[in-house]
Amino acid sequence: NYALFDAGNVSATACLNVGGRLLETDAQGRVVHAHPPGQRIVDALFGAGTNAQALTAGQLAQVARRMAALIVEVIEGTLSPLAQGLMQTEVLPAGVQPEVITLSGGVGECYRHQPADPFCFSDIGPLLATALHEHPRLR
Repeated sequence: NYALFDAGNVSATACLNVGGRLLETDAQGRVVHAHPPGQRIVDALFGAGTNAQALTAGQLAQVARRMAALIVEVIEGTLSPLAQGLMQTEVLPAGVQPEVITLSGGVGECYRHQPADPFCFSDIGPLLATALHEHPRLR
């Protein structure tokens, strides 16, 4: 979810269907359930019909990096077809570059305090937080 503020007032909102819970894992990092938007990202990366339950840890990190890139696409207003397909609302207004970006929720907490175990929440949220932390636009 995105919210733009101008002088303390909400000026625009948007929602991209991306997040750590889209790929649920067991304690060892094996995918046990892929929600449809998560599967869509997996398919975009590895080919249509890829079995998300067979993804390696390295591939899950790739998925997290792609999710981070999708999040940044919405911030920058340069949406790929995949990002456009994952939007649940209209996009943010063109030409608005935020001065400050704040992350909230579970991924936001992991962004600030990375857990030692990337699968401690039985999803890829900590991997997404790491990918956001490493994304050049968010440094």
